[in-house]
Amino acid sequence: MNHHLFTAAILLAAALAGPGRAEDAAAPAAAGTAPSDSAAAVGSEGPQLNDLRSRYSYIVGLRTAATIMQNKLDGDLVIRGIRDQLAQGKLLLTQEQMRETIQIVQQEQVKRFRAESEKNLKEARTFLDANRSKEGVQELADGLQYKVLVEGEGPKPTIDDWVQVHYRGRLLNGAVFDTSYRGEQPTVEEQPRVLPLRRLIPGWSQALQQMSAGSKWQLFIAPNLAYGPNGQPPRIGPNAALLFEVELVGIAPPPAPKPQE
Repeated sequence: MNHHLFTAAILLAAALAGPGRAEDAAAPAAAGTAPSDSAAAVGSEGPQLNDLRSRYSYIVGLRTAATIMQNKLDGDLVIRGIRDQLAQGKLLLTQEQMRETIQIVQQEQVKRFRAESEKNLKEARTFLDANRSKEGVQELADGLQYKVLVEGEGPKPTIDDWVQVHYRGRLLNGAVFDTSYRGEQPTVEEQPRVLPLRRLIPGWSQALQQMSAGSKWQLFIAPNLAYGPNGQPPRIGPNAALLFEVELVGIAPPPAPKPQE
């Protein structure tokens, strides 16, 4: 396969897979942590992954399988394509056919993405327009809507602070996409997340600077104060409004710098 075409195919696979997690999704990282996926059982049988090359090779296989499942691809044909490429033998498609196929898939992706973006933006505007008149809901100048559930008495963080927070994030349909605890309320064993205020999504950063330590707020975050038109795939779509319950446990000292090797 032509090097450039092979590179395009790899990039397409990466785009199909999407960025796995949200510090990876939510509140938190800039620009967003999604509930941790259950750890797969680690077996002791099979090849021993004792060096970097073998471990990375195995990881590439796992991620390829995740892409196959997520996009409902034909696994047998994916494996056939890998084998044909490695064998440098005759391929089932010409380079022109491959280029055309990749182009069509990319066009379909863009079409679906735009439709989802428009749908989410309309739903967000409808929800926020109705929500602002509900009892207890207040709004900051930038359009961030919030409701005070518990009023704390501690200090307020500044943009350069690190904060200790418990939170749960939901989409408008009620689906939880990120949380710092598993039950209805955090337990003693579930430690709050420690996050840099400057790196959080705008809705979080602005709200937390208005909150005193010990406060718990409900946030209704418009798309432009969350992840905007890009979203945070696969959990958060483009132009999605986000709902959070956020408890500011306290202000944390910044982590110590890692020692240089």
